[in-house]
Parts: sequence; structure tokens; C-alpha cells
Amino acid sequence: MKTVAVDSAAMWVEDRKELLSNMSEKQVIGDDPLLNAVYYNMYLVCKEKNKEVGENLTNEGVMYSDFESALSYYLKYGIMKEETPEILEFKDIIDFLYLGRKIKEDI
Repeated sequence: MKTVAVDSAAMWVEDRKELLSNMSEKQVIGDDPLLNAVYYNMYLVCKEKNKEVGENLTNEGVMYSDFESALSYYLKYGIMKEETPEILEFKDIIDFLYLGRKIKEDI
């Protein structure tokens, strides 16, 4: 959304409405009963996320523009405590992504 704009992301979701609507929340989100109670399919999840991120970008501006400026945000807010196989794999990927990077304070 940050690179192609919120409107483009919304169009991407709408173009894939049927496909996303057929994806159940358990396939993508997992077994979190709170999320499953709120979202019924990935189309709704994507629409809500697009709206949320769009509002954040409008109200707060871009939080980061590259990995170096995102690193401090990730270290403060992004490290997940859960230990499921999927999250452990994701953590490994993110750790590799940030390997050797230095924090850039200014965008």
C-alpha cells in the first residue's frame, strides 16, 4: 500500500474478491477465536486491513520508507511472542531480513 497507494491496494482486493471470499480465515489467520468471530473470509480481512492502513497513512503519514528506518519500529512493536511453527518460520525470515542492518532514525 505504501508503494502503490491505498486505492491501488483496494482495487487489487476487489479484483480478487471471489478468490479471497473463498479463502476461510482458518487457512490464513489460524485458530484465534477472536479473529475468527470477526472475519468470515480473507476478502473482509483484506478490506479491513486496507482501510486501517489507509487511515494510518492519512493521519500519521508514512512510518518508514526502507528496512533501516523500519528496524526500530520492528524491534519495539513487531516481535511476536507466540511459538507456532508458522510464526517461528516467519521470525527466522525477518531475522535474516534485518541481519546486519543498522537503525536509520530519519526517513
